[in-house]
Amino acid sequence: MRKNVKELKLNFSGYTGGCPQYPFYLDSFRRYAGYPSVQTLVSLSLVGVSISGYFLESVLFKFPNLEHLMMKYLKCGQGDLIVVGDLLKLRYLEISSCHDYSKLEMAARNLVSIVNGAYNQDVKFHYVPLLSEASFSGPSSLHWIHNLHHSGFLSQLTKLTLTILIQDFMQYSTGLPQFGNLKQFEVLIFDPDDKGLLASTHFIYACPVLHKFKQQRLFIEPTWRHPKGFLGGRSPKVAEKHHHSLKIFEMVGFGGAPADIEFVLYQARCAVTLEKVLLDPHLPFDEGKPSKQNPLEQIDASRKQAKLLQNQLPARVRMEVL
Repeated sequence: MRKNVKELKLNFSGYTGGCPQYPFYLDSFRRYAGYPSVQTLVSLSLVGVSISGYFLESVLFKFPNLEHLMMKYLKCGQGDLIVVGDLLKLRYLEISSCHDYSKLEMAARNLVSIVNGAYNQDVKFHYVPLLSEASFSGPSSLHWIHNLHHSGFLSQLTKLTLTILIQDFMQYSTGLPQFGNLKQFEVLIFDPDDKGLLASTHFIYACPVLHKFKQQRLFIEPTWRHPKGFLGGRSPKVAEKHHHSLKIFEMVGFGGAPADIEFVLYQARCAVTLEKVLLDPHLPFDEGKPSKQNPLEQIDASRKQAKLLQNQLPARVRMEVL
């Protein structure tokens, strides 16, 4: 703290990741109030630690130039997380795998991006006038979206990323508010029965100016193992409406199953401005490489299926296969 530190990362999660049974307890940094880094610190990352209810307020107050705050695998002791202050310079906030806080309140005039991977639904967006990017994961994701909507800040979002179970996605997809300025939407769905098409189309039509849609799907078992079974079947039928802004559609986890093919053709028909389809046969989290669940021979087979789609797409649509 004497060295004019600009970026500080504290990771006590251990080799296996996650929060240890007895996490390291952090005080409020009060003892460092007179050190140079109080003014120079702009990025703080805390992983696998235990904090008090007043810790976050203390950090935001003690480090007035903090712009980037990441907290993961925290134990909060049912305390409140308060991100409130007229002078806050915070632009990026991430709260992931923190399950035991009571509530979260935010009033940060400079906040641009938020990442939430917690299960808590009690969140209040008092004032976030610059918020434009959000990434939510877990069963509370759509509660956070509705809280943003009721607070009046949902229409500011230009980019949204969701990681969600298909059951949760289906539950809320028909009652979605309008995303008036959303241009980029990415969703990773844990989808055991090919209902991703039905849920995703509801979401797309709630985004009238959407420019890019990226869907990643994870299955309990790969679709190629069930070519005629429940997982490899056809997608539920959905009504077809035109979308007049979507230009790029990307699917990660394309396996060549009938549901995958229907999904691609559906986007090409209904997105009348679609220019590019990008199909990736690798599974999410495989980093573009073969895996035990998705071996090279299956990837090659999926690529062949993907290339057969080119002739079925409108002439205006260019397809790329990874």
